[in-house]
Amino acid sequence: MAWMERRGEQFLVRVWHGRRKIIDSVHASHDEASLRLLQLRNMRVLARQRRPGACPTFAAWSRTWLQARLVTDETLDHYASQLDNHLIPALGHLHLEQIDADTVRQLAHSPGRLPLGARTLRHTLTLLGTILRDAIKIGYLAHDPTTGIRLRHPDRPRPRITAEQLFEIASRMPNPMLRALVITAGYTGLRPGESAALQRKNLRHDDPRAGGLPYLYIDPLEGSRHEHRGRRWLGTLKNQSSARHVFLPPFLDTLLTRELRPSGELLFARPDGQLLSRNDVRRPWRLACDGDARKAWEPICRGLRPYDLRHLHRTWMDEDAISESVQAARLGHRRLRKPRPPLPHLAAAQQALLEAMQARWQSSN
Repeated sequence: MAWMERRGEQFLVRVWHGRRKIIDSVHASHDEASLRLLQLRNMRVLARQRRPGACPTFAAWSRTWLQARLVTDETLDHYASQLDNHLIPALGHLHLEQIDADTVRQLAHSPGRLPLGARTLRHTLTLLGTILRDAIKIGYLAHDPTTGIRLRHPDRPRPRITAEQLFEIASRMPNPMLRALVITAGYTGLRPGESAALQRKNLRHDDPRAGGLPYLYIDPLEGSRHEHRGRRWLGTLKNQSSARHVFLPPFLDTLLTRELRPSGELLFARPDGQLLSRNDVRRPWRLACDGDARKAWEPICRGLRPYDLRHLHRTWMDEDAISESVQAARLGHRRLRKPRPPLPHLAAAQQALLEAMQARWQSSN
């Protein structure tokens, strides 16, 4: 059942979603809202007149939906994995009109059918909602049954470490290159893919626009390592704002220019000069963080991920009272309706940040 409500100058079309009333759409005029009401009622009539089995099953519809996606190969594999491992085993036999709010709620809250972690469960339900919303456009469903579903398992806060613990983790890495990679990630906030993609030409000095401050340039076209089915290459960044200049404290500039001394074009690479894979970092990282009985290493911070170093850098900037604009420019975050400041302005605003990072490094070792 659908109906219309007026709120100020707007007209709301509302529907029943399980046992709750939700907003289907908001319109500026009475005629537009009436048209949407008529559309919803016609869809209900068609649903009642549809022959049993005429509506495709979720398994059939999801395969059709997946084939029409214009996304990267990595994203396509991620969608296919979620469908094959989680959604199709639970919902594949159901016709689309049989999937209602109660079905989705049971899926989300039944650990016996879907024993997933909170993060995986959230991503899986997001994908389910995306697939079902496209089914609405075709006319198979009247509304999205995933709307308003709340998960009982909130995300646990990510573990945090100190500068001293970061130095200890780096000291456990098996070679100087990986030690430098860990320290660079912690003191720049780069994403793991951005760190692995750094080239010698990205490390720049004596740029008059930057006031002579050393910085890393994150290239928009080849500033991120991509990995798919064992193949690795340099490609585009996560978004346009990720292209940026990351200024370096003095100790990190010295580490990258004098102590690391890469033989090839990449700052961090395999012995043969090829791009690092995720596992090249993940394996020694896990031993360094979780401990290794063979080397008598006690755990430093169980469950810490390489990406958590990006959050660590953000925490340090908060502790040092660095402004939000400087943080956004350094981390490559999007700033709505605010253009990125020019390089000379960025360099002038970096001094307090670089001094704080230098002091933190000196106190940690």
